[in-house]
Amino acid sequence: MDFSYGRGHQNSFAEMKRLATKHIRCPEGPLELYQRPVTTSHMYGWHHKSQYPITQSEPWTYVKRHPIKENEVTKFVDYMKHKKAAMKAISENKMVKEHFGAGTHYKVKPSVKRISTPRTPIIPGYDDLQWRARPRKSIVEDNLSQEEVSGEINFSELQQKFIDDLSSHQTPTCFNRKISPTLAQLRLTPAQPLGEKRKILIQKHEDIRLNSSKLATGGGFSLWPEMEKMRLDSKGSTINSLDRFSARLKNFSSEHPIYTISTTEHFHDGIRHWHRDFHNLLNEIIETFDTSQPSWNYQIYIFSYIGGIILLVYYLFDNVYAKNRLTPKRIRRWVILLTVITCWSGMMLFLFKSAQNVENLIETNVFRLNEIMGNVLKTKIETDYFQKVLKYWQIRCLPPSTQGTIIIFGIFSLHDIKIYLQYYSIPLMTIILSPIIQLILAVYSLYKPQ
Repeated sequence: MDFSYGRGHQNSFAEMKRLATKHIRCPEGPLELYQRPVTTSHMYGWHHKSQYPITQSEPWTYVKRHPIKENEVTKFVDYMKHKKAAMKAISENKMVKEHFGAGTHYKVKPSVKRISTPRTPIIPGYDDLQWRARPRKSIVEDNLSQEEVSGEINFSELQQKFIDDLSSHQTPTCFNRKISPTLAQLRLTPAQPLGEKRKILIQKHEDIRLNSSKLATGGGFSLWPEMEKMRLDSKGSTINSLDRFSARLKNFSSEHPIYTISTTEHFHDGIRHWHRDFHNLLNEIIETFDTSQPSWNYQIYIFSYIGGIILLVYYLFDNVYAKNRLTPKRIRRWVILLTVITCWSGMMLFLFKSAQNVENLIETNVFRLNEIMGNVLKTKIETDYFQKVLKYWQIRCLPPSTQGTIIIFGIFSLHDIKIYLQYYSIPLMTIILSPIIQLILAVYSLYKPQ
């Protein structure tokens, strides 16, 4: 195949493209013929299509004073097929460009030919050795110098050096690369062997399997030990304490009977036993529900509750007396705030009801003691000691001489709160529920069917 054409010899675009793409390939893509301006220093030649793009309609004229023979093209293609190093050398302009008058002759360097020439493997694993010994731009301080890369590589010396290093039980010197300090420190970091880690994992799995019967019915186990303190059934200690004391007060009279048909000594022993246990029970109740010095949780809760009520009332008064009405955004906030305050209020009312139940049970036990006094008067038993005990408990537990057993924050008694709720519950409910009723009626009037 001869690409020698004289000046002015025309050839079609398809023919030139067929000849170019049939025989020659390069890393960027197929080589094609493109036209450049004809001057004394620029001639027509082989160029990549990304360098001098032209349209297909322009004339194509190829001028080559020194033809490229077919065997040279075949050798060049073989070089590029067998070794990537040859393509890299061509892309890095490692070709000899010789100028002869008005023409240009491209010739592959002898070093590139030697690198691209296929060789018979010397030892097993030779391809891996050759891949490791390849020239790389990222490693500047390589044991292979630039002269050896650009020139001929002596594989026999490289093989002998590799064998000597293996025989001396050392790392081959040709692979000793300089690494970063971080990687070197990471390699020196001690770590548990893989087998030991596997044994530890198997042991943990076996322990979990053996303790699976101790898990709850729902299955699973807590990986975070502190989650046990976050269980919902562990909360609400106040309600649980109120329920526990209510049960003890209900059964107190049956567990401490006072027999009026016995002797005076046995009667006084029963009164003494009842007085001692009831006194201890009330002291335990007072210590459990003592809030004279509340914790930060109680204070934050109370202040948040009061602030929420004030903000809710502000929204209501602003809607009633101000000119601007509640916008949808403020209505959404108001509904959310109303829901939260309602939930809190419901919980506080439930606590108040439970505490009031404890107070009523305390008064009930004192009333039962008073009924026993009526039965004792029918007998000839001396009642001086019993009257003193009864008077003590009447003054301590029955109104109006007492504020009650449970005092909130050391200031408010349950009896006072009950009176305040009786007087102010209706006005408060009217203030809170009236806008809700008005809002429901307004929405109904807006969306009711015509």
